[in-house]
Amino acid sequence: MKRNRQQKGFTLIEVIVTLILIGILGSLAGMGIVQATKSYLFTRDATEMAQKSQVALARMSRTFLNISDIDFSGGAGAGAPLQVVVERNDAQVTETYQFSGSTLTVLIGANSHVLLDNLAATSGFQYLKNDGTAWGTGDDEEDLSRIVVNINMNSQGGQTVAFSGSFVPRNIYRPVDISDFTTGTSGIPDVSGCFISSVGSGQTHTKYILCLIAGAIALMLMIPAIRRKK
Repeated sequence: MKRNRQQKGFTLIEVIVTLILIGILGSLAGMGIVQATKSYLFTRDATEMAQKSQVALARMSRTFLNISDIDFSGGAGAGAPLQVVVERNDAQVTETYQFSGSTLTVLIGANSHVLLDNLAATSGFQYLKNDGTAWGTGDDEEDLSRIVVNINMNSQGGQTVAFSGSFVPRNIYRPVDISDFTTGTSGIPDVSGCFISSVGSGQTHTKYILCLIAGAIALMLMIPAIRRKK
């Protein structure tokens, strides 16, 4: 019996090699899909956490910028409660902010509200002076230049996303005290140079503006003459 030499097909080795290549490509494609899914879920969680933290920081900003009194009887640690007094509608309102466990709560009167949840243990407050060094309860309240809120939120994927806000208690912080200026002229800082510089700069800008106005007027007067020549 003669074999038909014109018949063509795949050898066993070619089939095995093809299957191996398909398996490798499938594994790579699967890994890419998994990574893309993880990235999507992380981005979604990060966006949601960013929205929550922005709402909480905006809420604290309205309070911390208008503090009229502050109580550090519980200490100035990162997890210590922060009790502040703010004036609203001609009334003094006391609010207490505290990081407790995985939540940030605010206590207004007898009502407690959760501002943020699912927080890491590294979240907390930070108090700084104007030079960036830490402020403590042994320092003057007028030297408290910034209240920093550090928010570290845990995502569903087990990652931590950090947010922070820095607020100046403008009703408490005093960058310059009246005692810095002694009686007489010897204790008053010399600011005449700055004043002269500002005036000179203003005069220079005025000259530029006048030149531009004069150029614009000249151009308006030249337009009719150019049209007549045409």
